[in-house]
Amino acid sequence: MEWHGRIVESAIWKEPVEGRVAVRGVLVDGDEQADLRVHGGTDKAVYAYALEDYEWWSARLDRALEPGTFGENVTVAGFDPSDAVIGSRWRVGHTVLQVTEPRLPCFKLGMRMGDAAFVDDFAEAGRFGAYLSTGSPSASSGVPSAPPTRSSPSGSWPIPQCPSRGRTGRGAGSPGGDAERPGIARGWKW
Repeated sequence: MEWHGRIVESAIWKEPVEGRVAVRGVLVDGDEQADLRVHGGTDKAVYAYALEDYEWWSARLDRALEPGTFGENVTVAGFDPSDAVIGSRWRVGHTVLQVTEPRLPCFKLGMRMGDAAFVDDFAEAGRFGAYLSTGSPSASSGVPSAPPTRSSPSGSWPIPQCPSRGRTGRGAGSPGGDAERPGIARGWKW
């Protein structure tokens, strides 16, 4: 796609699918990951976003938004992935997923929304969703319609308390000791 005068490769355009979907290694069957430097891969195999947040955005933007608009490959209802705890494990069907970090928006979300400024709106809203790694590859998983079975390690870090790293790396107000935090994504360790 062309965006601001350059060709950009992206897999942010997602469409809902019905039924169970297999998670294999770092991929959800039928999903694509375009730029593994910043999306997908081991620490970001699954991106979960809440249906309730879509309702909030639809009201705020005064237009309907369908699941998948924000690039997630799992849309959940009845709980908020933005309140997840880094390192917590979710059992969804037979698949174990581990929360690794919040989703910090990049320019591709602005491209998807047709508004470069939307990236800042998304960040200010704090409705990030959660990236998850796969804990049991080759397992079939259903999309949870209620909170998945969760466990959180001691010393874990709730997503709302994660510093906003923005585009420069280390965030202001970091609580420190991040390399020791259970389940935290490699890119968040400093």
